[in-house]
Amino acid sequence: MNNSQNNGEYPTDLFWMGFFMNMTKNFYLFFPAIILLFIGIWNMPCLVIGWTLMIVDVVLSYIEQCQIRDGIKNSNNPNFDEWKNSMLSSDWKENVKDILDSKIENAKKEDSEDSPL
Repeated sequence: MNNSQNNGEYPTDLFWMGFFMNMTKNFYLFFPAIILLFIGIWNMPCLVIGWTLMIVDVVLSYIEQCQIRDGIKNSNNPNFDEWKNSMLSSDWKENVKDILDSKIENAKKEDSEDSPL
């Protein structure tokens, strides 16, 4: 295994994409915060509660994305090496797309071989 592939940096755009996905995934924090911030234009307590929820959501999303990044970079699972190497490469988008395409094609082949027709 090539050490230069494993010591690659986690792509910044992948980190921020995951961060924003984590924010919206926490819909029980994100959407009430947005609604309360909108209502907070006219009502100060709603504004304070809305900002509090938004800050909690941002902090939790950042922590979760840091854990994901560290989990990918420090994984020793040999079954995960293909994904790990593709995500830590400079052209990670193309590599992940190629892996997904090959997995889909393999699943289609296996499905057609298992089909009795």
